[in-house]
Amino acid sequence: MKKCFLLLSFCICFLLLQPAISLAAVIINEIAWMGTTNSSNDEWIELFNNSETEINLNGWLLKSSDEKLKINLKGNIPSQGFFLLERTDDQTVPNIKADLIYKGSLSNNGEALILTDNNGAIVDQADFQDGWLSGDNKTKQTMERTSSVKSVSDTGLTLWQSSQNVGGTPKETNSQGIINNQKLITNDQLVMSEALPTTSTSTSASSVSSSASASTSEITEAASLQITATTNSSQKQIVYPKNIFINEILPAPEGPDDKNEWVEIFNANDFAVNLAGWQIKDVVGATKTYTLPNNSQIPANGFLLIPRTDSKITLQNNGDGLGLFNPKSEMVDQVAYSSAPNNQSYSHSPNGWVWGSILTPGAVNKASENYKQTSPIITEQTATAASQAAMSNNIASAAAQINNFAPRTSHLLTFVLGLIIALISAIIVFFLRKKSKN
Repeated sequence: MKKCFLLLSFCICFLLLQPAISLAAVIINEIAWMGTTNSSNDEWIELFNNSETEINLNGWLLKSSDEKLKINLKGNIPSQGFFLLERTDDQTVPNIKADLIYKGSLSNNGEALILTDNNGAIVDQADFQDGWLSGDNKTKQTMERTSSVKSVSDTGLTLWQSSQNVGGTPKETNSQGIINNQKLITNDQLVMSEALPTTSTSTSASSVSSSASASTSEITEAASLQITATTNSSQKQIVYPKNIFINEILPAPEGPDDKNEWVEIFNANDFAVNLAGWQIKDVVGATKTYTLPNNSQIPANGFLLIPRTDSKITLQNNGDGLGLFNPKSEMVDQVAYSSAPNNQSYSHSPNGWVWGSILTPGAVNKASENYKQTSPIITEQTATAASQAAMSNNIASAAAQINNFAPRTSHLLTFVLGLIIALISAIIVFFLRKKSKN
């Protein structure tokens, strides 16, 4: 009898351990929602196994939230390996054998994909019901997870990018992504004549700016600086200004999050800019896209504060990311973090992004006060290098913190559950042995 109970305890522990092992192991890694250069119907999806063991996918399911797409998975995915799902036939991705052929299609307007294991537990999901965050339908560059963020399902933080390669990287390591030609301005390079004294987070986005505010004529000029360029064919083409950045965010404020969170934008140009039609998107939880209204004027070398009461964007305390897009849907800046300290803002500093307890909404970040503030003199080459290095360090830091945290949490829960089951089994065995002696 004792042996039977010990065997039963072992089996229960094994069943509990199995889902815990697979929970953060397999992720949705790349999505060719736009098809290929051969055909828009040639869609494919790639999974990645971030664990150290091969995983059997029999009984697993990949589906859309409306279940119009429903793929029953089968087969094995190797450790640190890929699993390629091709639509309709094995000719979708030439010269690369599919692991599974499926039927159904992805909407070009967005989908919410959910990956569940053989117990029905959600292992990973990619929620883009409001539109695909990355990928290009014209060039057929796929939407892929950033190469430095592999397994982040436990915290919800997921970062996506458009592949550098036309056709993506099926069954290969993801690319470095498209590096936007943006100029990263650290706060020691900001030009401000005086910081705003305001600390209100309920102010409308259009009402907060630096004291170096633009006059009506400057704002009128800014509207034309979004910029109307005349081509040789006499057709007008809008060119949106660069040097617009996410400068400071407050994810975990003191008091109610839904009233006190905010995002700050900085205009490093020497002219005012109207940000009407620009968008801010977050990537975690119930993702939200906020389109800035017509009165979103930001003065030269000034700030625009966007409270959560206006944007409705929820900054997750356990990790999130934001992207800033111009009206042509070009990403001009982005930021990611893995965990937000209470009542500290995440802001640009001369040493990159840092957490700080001194909040400076609508004003120069406190970390920059010890540095001489001069007009930014940045060449195209140094700007691109600075942007790429800063973004890579930021995402890598977030990924490292996540990867260090998630396994410890999963293993601790598994250990506690196993210990509880072992204690219960021991008690049962003790009483049965006592009863048999009597």
